[in-house]
Amino acid sequence: DGLCELHRRWGPEAKPACCNTFPFLFVATPRGVAVSLQLECRSHDRSRQGTPVTEQVDLLRALLPGIPRLRRVPPVLFLDAVRGCTWEEYEALEERLHQEVAGPGDDLTILLGLHAALEAGRDVDRVPPTAPGDRAGLRQDLDRLVAELLAGLSRLADRFQPLGERTEVHTESLELLAGALRNLRAGMRRLATPLPPGELGELARDFFHNRLMAKRLTDAPTLVHGLGRLAFSWLLVRALLWQRIRQVKRRHPLPQDLVDSMVIVAFLLHDRDFVAELARHDALLVSLFHDRLPALLQLAPELPDAQTKAQIYKF
Repeated sequence: DGLCELHRRWGPEAKPACCNTFPFLFVATPRGVAVSLQLECRSHDRSRQGTPVTEQVDLLRALLPGIPRLRRVPPVLFLDAVRGCTWEEYEALEERLHQEVAGPGDDLTILLGLHAALEAGRDVDRVPPTAPGDRAGLRQDLDRLVAELLAGLSRLADRFQPLGERTEVHTESLELLAGALRNLRAGMRRLATPLPPGELGELARDFFHNRLMAKRLTDAPTLVHGLGRLAFSWLLVRALLWQRIRQVKRRHPLPQDLVDSMVIVAFLLHDRDFVAELARHDALLVSLFHDRLPALLQLAPELPDAQTKAQIYKF
């Protein structure tokens, strides 16, 4: 009947809190409890047409007491390594970021708009100089990041295999991500091509809006780190998207392809072990996907190695 096995046998009361509150995501802030949506659902392109969260206040209030541990925004925020950020300043910044997401631009225009909005609040005289934004430097650092992340993903997968005769731990999402990473630089030309307007663009906006509403920028050491992680996570979504359409021999992505890619990245970003591994590479992530983001997108068509072999997809 399509229901959860626990739900089917023993009713909704038997399910853990994370299931009963899905797809809502709660976070405590100095202003109150903020609510966003989790994107780990393959039917998101259909369910997003349902009742807005703002019209479900009674349901949200009823769910809130059942959350055993409410995630909280850190008590102290930093814009970057040299400047703090009050909660009021953060709220004003988040509002500007939402405005950029809601604008008429494509997904890459949104990335650049988010970058510009955050940079406008920084003290440029105290910002450390960025690494060179030349083609050779970007290639070298992308290859270094991919190599380090692949090694980290391998370590993560090894930690959970096996856990005993009666327990099997699935790590397929790590394998899919590893495949996308291996082709990251080779696929930069496509990654730096905007998604077409329409449903794909609206799904991209959902991704950005929900990450912002969940206050995910505040999970990182600084808001600059958080925005770098956000930009990187979106490019991972795009890399998984192109990997998917190659697998099914399609020329153009469908909304379901994008939803599936968003699900994988959102699922991983909610895993503490994965986020801890990602945090080990924050310096390089910030350098590539925040400090040098405009150069990265501008030079993206020149970053892949020259293609010297004909590509034949036989099977």
